[in-house]
Amino acid sequence: MADSNAVARHVTEKDDVQSNERIASIRNLIMRARLTREGAAKFESEIQFCTSRQTLNRMISESGDENLIKMNAINIALRILFTTDIPLENKSDGMKTYRGIVEEYRQYLKVLGSDFCFSNF
Repeated sequence: MADSNAVARHVTEKDDVQSNERIASIRNLIMRARLTREGAAKFESEIQFCTSRQTLNRMISESGDENLIKMNAINIALRILFTTDIPLENKSDGMKTYRGIVEEYRQYLKVLGSDFCFSNF
């Protein structure tokens, strides 16, 4: 995918899918676990955060402003890179997964950044 508009939409869609998966995972955990009031509130807050992120993605996509859509995708890619846990074991399967995520999102940033003169990723 070399077209920055297509990459931006792909990253946004991927973020929405990951949010849906996270929400389903949290709801499953809430149903199975006996949580304190504070624990339940924390998980509900995370669900609300994911839902808000999806709403923001939808509103930005509906705006039709390609530069705004690209900037949002850059923000998503950077968030993924900064929040992905680095495995402790250098030779583990987790490290392979981590490196794959880093390379995937680095490529997205390279394409997206080419429109904004910071393509040295």
